[in-house]
Amino acid sequence: MRLLSVNYKTLARAIVQRPWLPYSAVTLAILAPLLRPGYILTLDMVFTPSIRVPASSSNDYLFRVVLYLVHVLLPSDLIEKALLFTILCLSGTGMHRLVRYLNGADSDGLHTTGAYVAGILYMINPFTYDRFMAGQYEVLLGYALLPSFVRILLEFLATPNWRRMLWLTACSVAISIVSIHDIGLMVILTVIALAVTIWQRRSDRQWRNKVLRLGLFGVGTFLLVSSYWLMPLVLGRGSVAGQLSSIGTNDQSAFATIGGSTIGKLGNVLRLQGFWAEARSMYQLPQDRLHAWGLIGLMVWALAAVGGVGLWRVRRRTTLAVFGSGAFMGVVLSVGVLGGWLAMHVPLLAGYREPEKFVALLALAYAVFVARATVAVLTYCRTHAGVVFSAVTASALLLIPIAWAPTMLYGFAGQLHPVHYPGDWAIINTRLNSDRGNFQTLFLPWHMYMRFDFEGRIIANPAAAYFDKPVIVSDNPEFRGAALAKTTAAKQTLDRILPQAEYQSGFGMQLRALHIKYVVVDHDDTYQDEAYLAHRADMQLVVKGSTLNLYRNKAYWGK
Repeated sequence: MRLLSVNYKTLARAIVQRPWLPYSAVTLAILAPLLRPGYILTLDMVFTPSIRVPASSSNDYLFRVVLYLVHVLLPSDLIEKALLFTILCLSGTGMHRLVRYLNGADSDGLHTTGAYVAGILYMINPFTYDRFMAGQYEVLLGYALLPSFVRILLEFLATPNWRRMLWLTACSVAISIVSIHDIGLMVILTVIALAVTIWQRRSDRQWRNKVLRLGLFGVGTFLLVSSYWLMPLVLGRGSVAGQLSSIGTNDQSAFATIGGSTIGKLGNVLRLQGFWAEARSMYQLPQDRLHAWGLIGLMVWALAAVGGVGLWRVRRRTTLAVFGSGAFMGVVLSVGVLGGWLAMHVPLLAGYREPEKFVALLALAYAVFVARATVAVLTYCRTHAGVVFSAVTASALLLIPIAWAPTMLYGFAGQLHPVHYPGDWAIINTRLNSDRGNFQTLFLPWHMYMRFDFEGRIIANPAAAYFDKPVIVSDNPEFRGAALAKTTAAKQTLDRILPQAEYQSGFGMQLRALHIKYVVVDHDDTYQDEAYLAHRADMQLVVKGSTLNLYRNKAYWGK
């Protein structure tokens, strides 16, 4: 009995002092089926055997360089799984530490339980589920870092010093290099927290001067470190500027928060949903798996309301003001009520063609408020119903986030699984590498997103990243008139000539003008539309596989 008591105390101490251990366990409950060898391929997450240095100076250039350097030591499928593990575990531990900071001197078991409920809610919810299924791992990595940024920001505003400013700047840079969209979330939270603190300390001139001096240093350092992508953006050059300039009203309509009317969109946003992919039946929704799912959402709302009232009663008005205002801004921007006006008057906001990303601000507030509500509920239960009932209630509260997104557990409800690229891909890659010339290869069918049978779902075409030689794939998302992702003159020409290629006698010469020497044809999706290549005199079948064919453009040799 004494041994069990010691073990219990050791476990309890580990839970309190090392929160990353429980969050790692929760992460394993999600990712365990995905840890076998192979790649996890979703809509926008398509890792391949090779990770290369990026060619363009976009905001994530440094992040891509880090992945390239790590790839020298580790295989890319292991890097991918490590990223997914980091996102989940960091989301939970970051929120946990934020709540512990907000609790201040309150560090008893009830507040610890509240921190764990908040951490699990922040890592497992409908918003994060949608983004995982869409493969937006960079957005999720920035989301995972957001609680740490807020904690360091609040610490700095409470006691400004050089050490905290350096940490705040480093965290800001880290978020900016993994997700350009999460920069907007940082700015909103910084403006709100700064405004609230300035009002509270409006008579403290010494504090104000110190914050101004250190703040200017931090902003200047951020701009200097980020100049490799900010300068081209300011000058209207580079990939980021190109993508921003291509976004128009069609994009804003195609990727708008779903829900029909404003009320419908508001309802979806408050449930941390409204993502455009939900309407395309690309994956199961949480409500498809749990009939009482709506009731779980009501519980979250009720707990958030109780938490907000609780913060007001214990006179933690700063916490309520910062996270409440952040949630309000997240809702307004996600619903898109002011989207058109703000896009015209606020620089770079037009780049948020998918406003539902601002739901992250609401998820952050939910977690903070639910943590406070957990303390209030457990205090009431312990006082009126005893310790045993309080423990049962604590267990139920810990399970609420999991019930709100049950499709995340066990490999996202079995929807994701590790896969290997078919052997034909490696064979054709070797064949292309054996040609020492400088040339382009065209990949057909001509789609940016298509269904691959070896994965069993629609994913971004991985050919350009997989093959060592330059491969041209479509940049057209083919979704409600949305703009091309990052098109080139060659791709614009192919958009024009490919629909008539079957009937063009000089198709080989047209490809030759684009330096295209080979054509790879995948047997999936609209494969039958490319059958004409087998009968063309200017095309020679070089490799015939079960999943890919390789044709040589005979017209290229005369060049």
